[in-house]
Order: sequence, then structure tokens, then C-alpha cells
Amino acid sequence: MNNLKKSYCLRSMLLLSLLLINSLCYSQDSTNSRGYELVRYDHCQLNIDQKSVSGNTLSLTYETLPANQSGQNHNSLWLWRATEVPWKYKPMKKQLLPIDATQSGSYVLEEIEININTAYIACYSVDSTVEQICACAHLAANSTDNTSEWVSIELLEVAANSLSFRYRTMEGYLPLDYGNWFGVWEGMASPYNSFPPVGKGKPVNNSNINDGAINNITLDRGQTYTLIYYTGKKLTQAAAMIIFTVK
Repeated sequence: MNNLKKSYCLRSMLLLSLLLINSLCYSQDSTNSRGYELVRYDHCQLNIDQKSVSGNTLSLTYETLPANQSGQNHNSLWLWRATEVPWKYKPMKKQLLPIDATQSGSYVLEEIEININTAYIACYSVDSTVEQICACAHLAANSTDNTSEWVSIELLEVAANSLSFRYRTMEGYLPLDYGNWFGVWEGMASPYNSFPPVGKGKPVNNSNINDGAINNITLDRGQTYTLIYYTGKKLTQAAAMIIFTVK
């Protein structure tokens, strides 16, 4: 009888131990196994005010990264009759933002011709050239509905000596040829007033959707960092940014 009690107790202790181990493993797996905690994500965005579409005007609203002085940084608006950006062709309208324009606002494109049964695409560039287009808004033919797209980045994994992420640009965009690059900075950095990065890199090809990585760096646990994606060589040409803390 005593032996049976001992055997029962041993089995109970073993079962309890297994439950504790499984509970611990589940607790570890339920945290962000990719090695980071997201603090903030910002990207540029452009929208068409469909209620204000008329025969010769188009009202747009835009949002860019924090602290962007879009007028002084020569940000611009573009408009084509198309469903996707025709990169090599002259737009029906190109407009620099006013010098006092800031990180967000609205603008009405005038002296244009908006026809029914015709698709249009409006775009936002963080400079005065087509290579820095980072957000677009579509006005579909035969519809008042419109959709938006933008340059986006998504962290995949953060380790002690590297990070990886996925980026997406506009269809037909050429990230390598257009001089795109990315970097990671210590702390909550600003794209427009930054110090040397911990590390940086650039796209390996012209695919508009791909993974990027920054290797041979040191990322300390518990510290905050900023990943920024640029569509051109200048620091004013920032398109998206992620602030994260290393787990």
C-alpha cells in the first residue's frame, strides 16, 4: 500500500513538473519571439477627397513623417491619367507644395481636367523628382471610391547583432536604381536631424517588394532604436520609420 502511495506521489510530482515546464515554454513563446516591441510606426500617406472631385480640381490630403517641413524640403504632388504610376511619362500636373507647408495638410490641384469614366493616380514625392514618390491615391473610373498605397516597412526579426525587415514600394518602382537606402539609429531618432547610424544598408535589387537586413551591429536589450527607410540619398527624403525596443 505504501509503495502504491509512493508511486502515485511520484507520478503526480512528475505530471506537475511537466505542466510547469509546458507553462514556462508557453509563456516564453507568447512574448514577441521576433526580439522587439513596437513603439511607433510612421509612413507617408496621400488621400483624395472624393466629395470635392470636380471637372477641373482635385482636393488632396497628405501626411508625412513627424517634423517634416514639406515645403522647405521641396515635396511635390503628381497627377496622371492612369491606374499605376507611368514612371517614364510626364504627368498631367506636377505641383510643389507651398514653402510654409509642414508634415501634414491639404492641397487643391487646379487647372486640370477630370473626366468621367477615366482612372487617375495622384502621388506624393518627398522631393521634386519622380524617384522620391512614396505615396499614391487612386481615383477609379466609374466610381467615387479611391484607394491609397505607400512605402511601408515591417520588422521581421531583431537579434543582438542584426535586424531584418520587409519593405514595399510602389508598383514599377526601382529601389536600387533610385538610390533607396535604410539605417538604424540609437534612441528615438529624427530623419531630419540625425547623427551617424548604428548601421545602414540598401536594396539588393529593383524588386519593389523585398526583405532588407542590417548586419554586424550591436543592439542592446531594453534599448530603443529607430529604423528609417529613405527613397533618396538626402536625409530629407525619408518615407517610413519604425521605433522599437529590443526584447
